[in-house]
This record gives sequence, structure tokens and C-alpha cells, in this order.
Amino acid sequence: MARHCNSSSKNFGFGNNPEHATKVALKNYFRDGHHGTVKAHIERSRLFYNWLNEEYKIRDIRLITSAHLSEYANYLKQLINEEEITV
Repeated sequence: MARHCNSSSKNFGFGNNPEHATKVALKNYFRDGHHGTVKAHIERSRLFYNWLNEEYKIRDIRLITSAHLSEYANYLKQLINEEEITV
């Protein structure tokens, strides 16, 4: 498996699965430190990827646009307003 950024490969060359690619990229970036930060980012991104897969069937990070991020932010805002989640 590639362990470096490759903009032409699925998930930038960090793996076939977005969740795994995020984990590999974060571990590469932080090396052996910031374990809590890595874990928190992985958990947050997993929730986003689950939503993205349910709504758009996107499994490649390269296909994510700012419109997807805006829609996810609106989705989270709706959940907060409906008191489904808290901040």
C-alpha cells in the first residue's frame, strides 16, 4: 500500500477505504505523536464518511467538494437544532 500522497490515485494513494486513508495520512503527518488528536480526527472523519457514503455513495476522498462539506455542516446544524446531538 502506498504511504505517500499521490493525487492521481484513489484516496490520494493512502488506501482504498477513506477511513483507512485518513488514518494512514494522519499517522504519516503526526508520526509517533499526538495519538489523541489522531484518534479524534479519525472518529470525526468516520462520521463524515458514513454520511457521505449514505448520501452520495462517495468512497474516494478526491471526489469530495466544498458543496459536500457545506451540506454536511447544514446537516449537523439541523441535528443540533433538533437536539439530536449536542456540542
